[in-house]
Amino acid sequence: ESASCADCHGLHEVRAEADPLSTIHMDNRPETCGHCHEDATPSFARAVSHEPPTFDRKALAWGFSIFFSSLAFFVIGFLLLHVLLDLYRTLRPLHHETAGARKAPLHRDDEVVRFDLHLRIQHWMLMTAFTTLVVTGWPLKSAAVGQSSTLMDLMGGIAVVSVLHRIAGVLMLAVGVYHAAYLVMLWRRGQFKGSMLPGIKDIKDFLGNISYLLGLRKERPAFGRFTYYEKLDYWAEIWGTFVMGLSGLMLWFPVMAASI
Repeated sequence: ESASCADCHGLHEVRAEADPLSTIHMDNRPETCGHCHEDATPSFARAVSHEPPTFDRKALAWGFSIFFSSLAFFVIGFLLLHVLLDLYRTLRPLHHETAGARKAPLHRDDEVVRFDLHLRIQHWMLMTAFTTLVVTGWPLKSAAVGQSSTLMDLMGGIAVVSVLHRIAGVLMLAVGVYHAAYLVMLWRRGQFKGSMLPGIKDIKDFLGNISYLLGLRKERPAFGRFTYYEKLDYWAEIWGTFVMGLSGLMLWFPVMAASI
């Protein structure tokens, strides 16, 4: 279902890249790639390489690699630290807190519908799409690492996993379009309040909440409709949908992407 070494390098006459007769010589690469990728262009052939990007070679790709690796590390680290602080604060209430305040009853009349039907549909679509993309994307990109092959076999093999991954990708892009249309609808009705937009108050809330979690203040900050961490999650989804969607389409249609 995918290329092996022999598909590009040949079988009985494997030659060095600099050899004009080599199947991977730059002049011959479009023809070699064209055996599997119809209408393969020279730009597509140049994009195929085993060499990792470096500062001296493909500096832009190297910079993106460093940026996204660092971003993933710090985002997950911040998330983990925040959750642990919240758990610590929950398990170790301070002496000035009263049980009555923490166990105040909630009456049915106090309940509100926070998300309308459209938002709930969008949440379920996004959760389904993102989870499926992670579960199928990991073995597809890391087929020879750890238990990736076992996981792929459990899901029906590479052919099934590839189809599931693409279906989830289309679903994720669809929910992105759905959400954009939903925001436009709210704006046209005069109901768009911009409550997910970040502001100076979010910085103050962040500092105040960290102080609360560390036991340095008695009460949490008075959050607005959405907390700073909910806004961070929201904009991470917007950013992630764009990045995952664009990179996914490039992998799905590599010849077209390379021509652009």
